[in-house]
Amino acid sequence: VVRDARAIESSAISSIDFKQTYVLLISMGSQRTGGYALRYQSVPLAIDNGVAQLTVEWVKPKPGNMVIQMLTQPCLLLAVPNGPFNTLRVQDQRGQLIGEVQVN
Repeated sequence: VVRDARAIESSAISSIDFKQTYVLLISMGSQRTGGYALRYQSVPLAIDNGVAQLTVEWVKPKPGNMVIQMLTQPCLLLAVPNGPFNTLRVQDQRGQLIGEVQVN
């Protein structure tokens, strides 16, 4: 979660009002091949008991698929509007918890 415009120097990020929006970076870390990706699926944001639930499709190459042999670092940068929640929780398309962060 980025809480200050100085944390990331980018023209796209600098236009974000950090009093109204959180910026969340979701990363798969380093991968040895291509074929990995993250896709945002939760529209609209699901909020229950102070927890905002984000669903992200966690894409991995299938065994035997031809993929490029190089290090990749798949990530997804999301602007999340402030709301009636104090926790952002990220799960994959199967409902497995990827991570969570306290925002308030």
